[in-house]
Amino acid sequence: MKSLLIALSSCSLLLIGLITGCGENPVASNSGTRSEPDPAAVQDTAGTVEGAGALIDLEMPATADQSPGKLFPVDEGQVSPAFVRFRSDLLDAIRRKDTAFVMQLVDRNSKISFGGEGGKNGFRIMWGLGSDYRASPLWDVLDQVLRLGGQFADTTQRVFIAPYVYAMWPDAYDAFTHGAITGSRVRVREKPGTEAAVLGALTYDIVGYSGTRTPHADTIGSDAYPWYQVTLDDGRTGWVFGKYFRSPIDFRAAFERAADGWRLQFLVAGD
Repeated sequence: MKSLLIALSSCSLLLIGLITGCGENPVASNSGTRSEPDPAAVQDTAGTVEGAGALIDLEMPATADQSPGKLFPVDEGQVSPAFVRFRSDLLDAIRRKDTAFVMQLVDRNSKISFGGEGGKNGFRIMWGLGSDYRASPLWDVLDQVLRLGGQFADTTQRVFIAPYVYAMWPDAYDAFTHGAITGSRVRVREKPGTEAAVLGALTYDIVGYSGTRTPHADTIGSDAYPWYQVTLDDGRTGWVFGKYFRSPIDFRAAFERAADGWRLQFLVAGD
């Protein structure tokens, strides 16, 4: 998704800047403590953390042939053992809501928006990682970003961009008026709700999206998401369950491999 990557340059997120600042030696994981001190007491110094969770397979191909109107899932991260271990450890930390683990990954220059704020303190404040850190939306947001694969921004595998919907978005489609279906045979319904008539089924299609979604989430099985209104190629509008829809300008992240481990360089949404 070249145009959106270029747009980040205006916010000091130019990928080449991330690449040239990297260390030379890859590492399989970070090392250090897993304890959970008071999140407000976590210092803004660089640190390392250690993970011991099982390796997590996202079950996505490392490459995929893209065709007009489609955006198939891709996870280049699996080709790097160092990144696979790091991502697995981070997903395990997210499951445990381990604030200390996550905060030590946040770079001091990390961006949380397209303004000037950021860094560790800005990240902590934005995501509410104080005494009520377990209720923070960060855990769900970051988990979704990581589980949707992504793409390395350079051939040296030092900067990883997630999710694939953002990293690989085709320039032919306006990212502000379109979104991606992230599943196979996803039902499009006449109205939001499982009782509504089915208009058709989509498989990794790029669809029109005006920004309209239900104000509430529906729970289907163990998944709670709103419904998103999409426009089909024939002009009809319908609704898809949010688990299988994503806008390319939703939350996305970049991870940079430094000499002492991986660091979160940005976690932003919008334009």
